[in-house]
Amino acid sequence: MNIEVRGENTPNPAAMRFALTGREVMGNTASVSMTSPQEAACSPLAQILFDIPGVEKVYYGSNFVTVQNPSADWPALTPAVASTIRDYFAANSRLITGPVPPRPAETPITAEGSNFVEEELGLIVAAIRDTLETANEKLSLEGGEAIFRYYDPIALLVYITLQGSCAGCPSSTITMKDGIENLLRDSLGDDAFAGLRAIPPTEMAPVSVTQTESAAAANLLPKEERNRQAAAAFLKSHPEAKLPTGTTIPPDARTEKRKGFAASIFRFGRT
Repeated sequence: MNIEVRGENTPNPAAMRFALTGREVMGNTASVSMTSPQEAACSPLAQILFDIPGVEKVYYGSNFVTVQNPSADWPALTPAVASTIRDYFAANSRLITGPVPPRPAETPITAEGSNFVEEELGLIVAAIRDTLETANEKLSLEGGEAIFRYYDPIALLVYITLQGSCAGCPSSTITMKDGIENLLRDSLGDDAFAGLRAIPPTEMAPVSVTQTESAAAANLLPKEERNRQAAAAFLKSHPEAKLPTGTTIPPDARTEKRKGFAASIFRFGRT
């Protein structure tokens, strides 16, 4: 098998993209980002690359490997890294030999408290994913990726995590503002989009207060807690009603009524 590996500069001076010809890296499967030798335990090649002094991150894309080393003299180091990657793929068919680090988690999304119904929100999120897929076609050529994390339907904010060469890149603000943000604005319009935010892979997106309070309606709370909150809201709007003996009401329960709400909790009974 004739495999060629070519080192390519990226907008991030600390990162080099190594493009492969004649062999895929991750192909159509999800990318893999490793930020420590411990996370690199899933891949023998990544372990070899982390043995290079100064390497902080290794990222596997569809047909490339991005290596991030802030202290590297890339003109001198690139040929050796390219040779290492080429020799590994020439001698080994398996790139991943163990569990890979988990991808950044998405925050559950609910339309509660927003101006959208669930069907509209579903279309918005689908449009966001399609737009990010388009953006990633270009970002992959620069050795990076933008991963969707959350859409806040109240603040109209999209949250992403940048990986590969985009993570820690001095040009990431330009990438977001002039690239991804403009694409999202064109796709969603001002009625559904107010801005873009980048968060670290281990950080969860902040959820609007109203969204947090609406978690019960979105089935994000345990069933028992949802029942207590539903009962509290019903009692506040129907003083003549009562709960079964022993049922408690949380002091901060929401008071907002929703269409059809009374029918959904009628099981609590009335006198």
